[in-house]
Amino acid sequence: MLKKTFFISKKLLYLHYNNENTAVMNKNDKDLIWSTESLVMFGMWLVNKGERGYGLLCIHGSCFGIKIGSLLKLTWNDFINDDGSLHVDLADNFPSRDELILHNEKKEDSRTIKLSYFIQRYTREVYINIFDYHSRDVDAPIYINVKTGKVLTTSSLNRELNKLYEQFRLEVLSSTYLELKFRELKTNTFEIAWGRDMVNKYNCTKKVFIAISKYMGHRTVNDTIKLLELEPNEEIKFSFDLFDPDPKTEIEMLSILMDKEKLSRYLFRKDVANTTEEFWKHRHY
Repeated sequence: MLKKTFFISKKLLYLHYNNENTAVMNKNDKDLIWSTESLVMFGMWLVNKGERGYGLLCIHGSCFGIKIGSLLKLTWNDFINDDGSLHVDLADNFPSRDELILHNEKKEDSRTIKLSYFIQRYTREVYINIFDYHSRDVDAPIYINVKTGKVLTTSSLNRELNKLYEQFRLEVLSSTYLELKFRELKTNTFEIAWGRDMVNKYNCTKKVFIAISKYMGHRTVNDTIKLLELEPNEEIKFSFDLFDPDPKTEIEMLSILMDKEKLSRYLFRKDVANTTEEFWKHRHY
């Protein structure tokens, strides 16, 4: 079950880009550009509040970077492989699709997006929790207004998202006494968050700007630069956080080291050790 919890991490409150190539444009106290992580957290908050349509839109949109028109056409069937044959007791075993296939009717081609484990797991969990055994509808649209039952449209999306963001901002303020500084949400906010995170991931090189521009369907790279408010560069920087696990991951790693069966499964799964005759003799999983 989705836990009805509300958690604000320090990362959310300070999610801005300290990249030297970022244009100095966010002088307004409430003009911080959204990132994928901040949108995902906002989306999870929305889902926990019962606004699953808007919530999943924020999560999916910021993780895929596709245009809002293509995003709003998605159905549960694009993520969940449910043929209706599974019994309710087996609902937890619904297979999730590991790829999202977007069809372009005009160009008569398609684009494939690899779905992260998080997207597969979270989307599937929402699906399981909103449909009972008798009402499962894998062909139903995902992004709906749960109060009206209507599919979300671009005509009112900005207004409704910003109303919800205001509620989020006030709840954060009341619980942390901290004022969120994110700018107003627009239909292209998700694309911008994805694009900025992606070019930053590859150090804002010209090559990644070219690739991102093509992916986002822009006429020129300059259009991409203007939208993302970032400039490309040729500089390479080293990262010294190649391994920086959260506390939970650290505990899990320690538990693996102290349990020979877990350690055996881990080494075998990661393919970092050669098997022996004794290994196969004692293998029981």
